[in-house]
Amino acid sequence: TSQHTGCRCQDGRLKQYLDKLSGPLLDRIDIQVMVNENNLSILSKDTNDAYRSDDIRQRVLKLHEAQHDRQGCLNRHLNVAQIMAIKTLDNDARKLFNKLIKNRKLSMRVQQKLLRLAQTISDWHETDSIHKQALTEAVSYRAYDHIHARLTGL
Repeated sequence: TSQHTGCRCQDGRLKQYLDKLSGPLLDRIDIQVMVNENNLSILSKDTNDAYRSDDIRQRVLKLHEAQHDRQGCLNRHLNVAQIMAIKTLDNDARKLFNKLIKNRKLSMRVQQKLLRLAQTISDWHETDSIHKQALTEAVSYRAYDHIHARLTGL
């Protein structure tokens, strides 16, 4: 039997490893998610089958179709002006976005990726504007940014 002990790396060692990754390379990765070891068995009664792959696939296909009908392409192909013409940030989201840009020194590429992802999340939830919750969720998918901010104190 193996026993999970988690990462025992010191912050300095982790930062040294992560610094080997190029910022421009990481900027090109749309979604960065931390994956933790899952101790649940697929047979566990806690396994949630509310997110069946076939159901999610059908929902994603409908979302793609709706995006094509609305704008002629998927959100990932839009520039910022096009995104803002379709959905605007509500006041709370705009404040959060400006704070993120300032505090985390987000590149233009990352800003665009966050807006595209927040728009897709808003589409998923069928909202007309990009709310703070959608932007917060989009930011949560930038795992490297979170780790880097923690290690550098940003």
